[in-house]
Amino acid sequence: MITGSGTQTSKPLLSIKRIDANTVAVLWPASATNFNLRTTTDLSPASWSTVSRGITTVGTNDVLTNTVNGTAAFYRLKSE
Repeated sequence: MITGSGTQTSKPLLSIKRIDANTVAVLWPASATNFNLRTTTDLSPASWSTVSRGITTVGTNDVLTNTVNGTAAFYRLKSE
């Protein structure tokens, strides 16, 4: 009989916060260990790639800090 599980049952919330005029932070719960941050510059289904650098843990969140450079960037969390 299974009485508990360590897997997340709901989708984590992905947030984007402006730090200053040139910097944004992408945040999501560090507890969402079965999700990967993915990014693209267009919304074509084949163009999403996993972000593998620059992610740090701050408090209870994983954080990616990005410089705003005028190029569109889209983000999503994808379950493994």
